[in-house]
Amino acid sequence: DVRVPVSNLVGEEGEGFKYGQTWITAGRIRHAARGIGVAERCMELAGSYTNQRETFGKKLSERQAVQFMMVDSWMDTQMLRLFVHNLAARADAGEDIRYESYMAKVKGDEHAFSVCDKTMQVHGGMGLTTDLPIEKLWRDSRSMVITEGPPEILRMVIARAFYREYGN
Repeated sequence: DVRVPVSNLVGEEGEGFKYGQTWITAGRIRHAARGIGVAERCMELAGSYTNQRETFGKKLSERQAVQFMMVDSWMDTQMLRLFVHNLAARADAGEDIRYESYMAKVKGDEHAFSVCDKTMQVHGGMGLTTDLPIEKLWRDSRSMVITEGPPEILRMVIARAFYREYGN
């Protein structure tokens, strides 16, 4: 047991866990928003490079495999952005969005890493050098995946919510 003077309490007595959950939920939304920003930066780098780089007489941006990688990244980023904006508005309105914030954290971080990986792929060996920001974005996005709750643990928690909702 710990005694805390009333003057040192943050919030109301006995409500610490609830406050902590609110802060953690907000942090997970920020994780997803950061993932959107990382994905956007990578798409800028990849879009510019693939529209300039030519191989065998053709721009990389004219190759279907590259186009599909970039377009899929863009579509997924736009969907994630809508999801995160919706969650932020719901959080501001005081709704309990714990499970949705877990989903946003998992998808946002994994998406950022995926887009960084594709950006590195289209840049080839140059993507690995420190001359470009890609390798740092890639490393940072990978670490985002495992901080504030690794995806495997969050998926287990989300699974419990899923089966409460749909398991009847």
